[in-house]
Amino acid sequence: MRKHFGILTLLAAMIAAIFVPFCGVSVAASGDNEVAIGDYYYTFANGEAALYGCVKSVSGNITLPANVDYQGKNYPITKIRTSAFYGQKITSVKISKNIKEIGESSFMNCTSLTTVTFDNNTVLTTIGRNAFESDTALTSITLPNSVTTIGDNAFWGCTKLATFSYPTSLKSIGVYAFQDCSKLPDCTLPDSVTTIGYGAFNGCTSIKTVRIPASLTTLAEGQTANTVGVFQGCTSLTTVIGYYNSSLKTIPANMFNGCSSLSSITFPLGIETIEDKAFYSCGSLSSIVIPGSIKSIGTASFCDCPALKDVKIAATTAPSVVYGSRTDNSKNSFMRTKVTFTYPNGASGYTSGSWANYPNKKAGTVVVPTPPSATPTPEPTTVTPKPTVVTPKPTVVTPKPTVVTPKPTVVTPKPTVVTPKPTVVTPKPTVVTPKPTVVTPKPTVVTPKPT
Repeated sequence: MRKHFGILTLLAAMIAAIFVPFCGVSVAASGDNEVAIGDYYYTFANGEAALYGCVKSVSGNITLPANVDYQGKNYPITKIRTSAFYGQKITSVKISKNIKEIGESSFMNCTSLTTVTFDNNTVLTTIGRNAFESDTALTSITLPNSVTTIGDNAFWGCTKLATFSYPTSLKSIGVYAFQDCSKLPDCTLPDSVTTIGYGAFNGCTSIKTVRIPASLTTLAEGQTANTVGVFQGCTSLTTVIGYYNSSLKTIPANMFNGCSSLSSITFPLGIETIEDKAFYSCGSLSSIVIPGSIKSIGTASFCDCPALKDVKIAATTAPSVVYGSRTDNSKNSFMRTKVTFTYPNGASGYTSGSWANYPNKKAGTVVVPTPPSATPTPEPTTVTPKPTVVTPKPTVVTPKPTVVTPKPTVVTPKPTVVTPKPTVVTPKPTVVTPKPTVVTPKPTVVTPKPT
C-alpha cells in the first residue's frame, strides 16, 4: 500500500513539474492570478500574500522575504504554496517570520538542501505533507515551538537528518512522517502530542529511545496488518517509556515489528488489545508481564521472538489468542512450544479453546510491575568546554624599602700645581767671623833616580 502511495505522490509531482517551469507555476495553468515580483510569484488574498513559486531557477543559500509590496500595499507572506521550490538546487533556506504554513511538496526533492532555519518569533504552525520529502542531504532542522502539525511524509527519506527538535506545541505527526530517516537519533515526544500516524518512524534505524506521552489519544489510525507499524524496523530501539501512562487501549498492528534490540516493554495498565504482529521479530525480548485488562492478542503478535521464554498474564479471564498451526508459528499468537505462561491462581479459560494448544502453562502469582518514570534518563554527554580567556586584574605590590650601605669610595684627587707669586725677601746682613785655620803641611821626601 505504501508503494502505491509513493507512486501516486511521484506521479503528482511529475504532473506538477510539467506546469512548473523552473519552480514557478505558470499563470495559465493555475488560474490563481499569481504575480511575478522580484525572484518569486505571489498570490494575494485577505490582506496576505502566498509565495507561489520561482520566476527562475534558484540555488545556493536563500532567505525568504517576510513581506512584499504590491499595488501600493505591503503584504505579509504567510504561506509557501505547493511545490514552490520543488527540485531546486538550494543548499540552505531561512524561513521568514510571517510564514504560517509550509505547503505540500514545497521543498520536496531538494537534494542539495542541508539546513533549514527560521526567523525569531515565527508564527509557523504547519509543515505540509511531503514538504521536505527525499531531501537526502538535509542534516539539521530545529522547528519552532509554534508548530502544531507535521504532515504525512513530511520528512520521508531524509536519510541524513541527524539533528531534529520536536516542538513543544506539536499535536499531530502524520503517516510516514519520518519514514527511513535512518540517522534520526531519538523520539522523545512532548506532552502536547495527541496523534501519531502509522509508519511515522518506520525504518529509523538509529532511534534508541522512544517516549510516548500520556497525552496521546490516537495511535496509528487506520493501521492494519498490511500497513507499516509506527516504529517498525527501528532496529536500535532498546527503551520505550511513557507508553504505560497513556490511556490507549490498543497496541496497533506492527507497532514494534522488527525492533530486534528491544529487550523489555511495560504495557499501559488499561491495555485491552495487542494486534497482529505488534512485536513480531523482537529477537531480544525475553520476558513480559501483560496487565489484567487484556482481552485479545492477535496473530503473530509475539512470533519470531526466539528469546521470549517467560510470559505472565494478570487477567483472571483468559484473553483470546490465535492458534492456527502446530508447526507454523506465524499463524499463532506466540511461538507455541517455546513460551511458559503464568496466569493468576483461580483464573479461568487458560486450559480450553485456543489456549489448550499452548502446552506450557501454570497457575501462580502474577505481579504487574509499577511503571517506571516517564522521564527519560539522558545518555551521558561529553562536552568539551570552550577555552576561557581570563584577563587578571593588575596587582599593585609595594615593595619593602631596601637599605643599602655603600662601600666607601676613595678618591685620589689629581695634584694641583700652584705657581705662587714671587716673594721678594731682603735678608738681614749676617756677619760671620771665621775661625782661624792652622794647616801643618806634610814633609815631602824626594828620592832622585840614579843616573
